[in-house]
Amino acid sequence: YGFVGAGNGKINLYKGQKAGKFNVILYKFESTCGFYLGCLNPEYAPFTPNLDRLAGQGLLLTAHYSQEPASLKSLYAMLSGKYSYKTRDWGEYIRRAQQDIFLPQILAEHGYGSLFLGAGNGAIYLQNDMLKGKFDRVIDKRVLKAEGTSYKDYGLGLDDRALLERFALFLEDNDQPFFA
Repeated sequence: YGFVGAGNGKINLYKGQKAGKFNVILYKFESTCGFYLGCLNPEYAPFTPNLDRLAGQGLLLTAHYSQEPASLKSLYAMLSGKYSYKTRDWGEYIRRAQQDIFLPQILAEHGYGSLFLGAGNGAIYLQNDMLKGKFDRVIDKRVLKAEGTSYKDYGLGLDDRALLERFALFLEDNDQPFFA
């Protein structure tokens, strides 16, 4: 328990955890619905053992309703707890969102470190600009490629397995409770 396979090694999800503080992993699916997870549909259990193990040891939220279908705006709503701004100007949207407090900032006041890790290009729709200063570290496709990942680039994003390797490195360097 507490370990998720990554390549040939294991990731210790309890590293850095202090008494009374749990590590928090928010796994957001953008292009897959929960139907394809073994923890919600046993037919798919052979395909998602690591995610099923995480779900079995933590709090599994089976529904999130966003007032906005755009990825950036739904991410904003999840991390800020607020309704998304109504504008089609992404620059204006980011400027307004940067003034708001996000969950990782609140957790930082309680000794948590934070990481936003995504296989997509965070420059699209200025996502990384919105997250700047909200997380201790923001890592996306561009950073993973600069670090020399060998996983396939599908255009808008990398093979998701690149995330497991980078998450394992984050855990090795982390000595405090985290939100990732």
